[in-house]
Amino acid sequence: MSDEATEATETTEATETTEADGTGQPTPEQIAQVMYERLAAAQVPDVLAQTMATFADLAAIRLGLGPEGDKRGHAGEARLAIDVLTTLLPITEAAFGEQASAFRQAVSELQMAFVERAKRESAAAPEGGPPPAPTPTRPAAPTPILAPEQPPGDSGLWVPPHHRK
Repeated sequence: MSDEATEATETTEATETTEADGTGQPTPEQIAQVMYERLAAAQVPDVLAQTMATFADLAAIRLGLGPEGDKRGHAGEARLAIDVLTTLLPITEAAFGEQASAFRQAVSELQMAFVERAKRESAAAPEGGPPPAPTPTRPAAPTPILAPEQPPGDSGLWVPPHHRK
């Protein structure tokens, strides 16, 4: 969902659940109330799983594995996203047990893709000069983080089982 669509949904929800301030726009307090209600209803394991999926997607995109290739690539951000995943992995494994294996596999594949990208960039760098822009060659994409029961053709983003339609 685009930022504009998300903002429109939040605006609609805020004005439907509370009185607008006369301008037709929700007040900051109304928006804060909607956000509070969403967080209060959220289950921590669901947020943890969604956070892992989001950082895995971000890392893949920053490694140039997204549909736009290296247009959105950024090695520093990819490394940070992978570091976050590596830090959260033990917590995810404790929370989900064997169900966390998809995340473990994704982290491993993202780490390997990062190393491959770094090797390509350092091999292409002229001696003593800055490395060239990333090459358009894309390494193999990591295994999507999908729950086993998710049917093919979905968006490819992981969604907690009880939130699936």
